[in-house]
Amino acid sequence: MITGAVRAESLDDLMRYIEKFKSPDLVPLSLDIKQAIEEGNREGLLAGTNADGSTAEDLKQSTIKRGRGGYGPPRIPRYSGSQLIDRFRAEVEPNTTGGFRIKAGWVGVPQVKYFRDGTRNMVARNPVGMRPATRARIAQAIDAFKRKLVARY
Repeated sequence: MITGAVRAESLDDLMRYIEKFKSPDLVPLSLDIKQAIEEGNREGLLAGTNADGSTAEDLKQSTIKRGRGGYGPPRIPRYSGSQLIDRFRAEVEPNTTGGFRIKAGWVGVPQVKYFRDGTRNMVARNPVGMRPATRARIAQAIDAFKRKLVARY
């Protein structure tokens, strides 16, 4: 025979936990996602990929001859000194429902539109968006947060 007892305090603890579960603290998750977005932008650009994960076009030789290139490979000639890397920022903003919004973009880089669309003299090398690897990393962060949230019970 198996016997057990449930004390009122145990139920009170469980009810407090359930209340926390209904409105979890999302700050750690938001910071993990912010980090994934910033690192995903950096890693993707250094790997020479566009926002969709496809390989970016090389800079034209005429661009490199005009001094617009750098010392690195043709897809990322200035390495992490590129404005698309060192001026990219993601910011977390809490919202009124207890959730959060993440805004990301390039501070002081109005020419992003030319990278995105290209020009007569410059091939499009679209950095705007999230690469598939970044999306996968965000999904992993969400899964880890969910597992941690329910790990106590």
